[in-house]
Amino acid sequence: VAFVLRPPRAATATTAAAARVARRVVSLIDVYATLLDAADGAPPRRDASRAGSLLPLLRAGADAAALGAEAGAGAVSEYHGPTAPTGACMLRRGRHKYVEYGGLFFGAGAFPPQLFDVEADEEERHDLAAVETETLAAMRAAMRERLDCQAADRAAKRHDYELYEEHGEGTALEMARACYAEPLDDDDVERIQRWRVAAGREFGPAASSPGIVENLFT
Repeated sequence: VAFVLRPPRAATATTAAAARVARRVVSLIDVYATLLDAADGAPPRRDASRAGSLLPLLRAGADAAALGAEAGAGAVSEYHGPTAPTGACMLRRGRHKYVEYGGLFFGAGAFPPQLFDVEADEEERHDLAAVETETLAAMRAAMRERLDCQAADRAAKRHDYELYEEHGEGTALEMARACYAEPLDDDDVERIQRWRVAAGREFGPAASSPGIVENLFT
């Protein structure tokens, strides 16, 4: 998705530049850092490692390398959906996209990490994890510098379990039914019960109030 950044008309000569296209990967959290930079403010300490100001890209003398696809720290995202068997985390940097999955409560094995070249394979049909092992290791290390995916997934699962226990089985099942287009059948309810038992073993007795998923970025 293209990110369009337009400086205000009051921009000084040092920030004004002709229209240009930067291929580097950016994220919405960079907007906050950019506004702080424009106001000569220091970024919050917790954001310093994962958000970057885009103000240098607006300057007329911006280094061409800074506009390239390999520049910048890339973008990190998480998904913890109610219909997914586990959570997923993603790092996009340059032409590569790294995907890591949380652990499974039950079932055979776990989902291995994936690596895609999104420039050559826009639809992400060819997993390169087993071929480009050095790139996979580098992307995994870069991810863990910014986000502990396993800890984030565990926190999300615990939060779901605490919500389920707080609302009670009847209400929780009604909430679960609202997530699906088709009605839940007996097999679905059985899987939910298996999940509840597994979560109880993993986390112990649920707290009296819903847990809060901590911000697990470092």
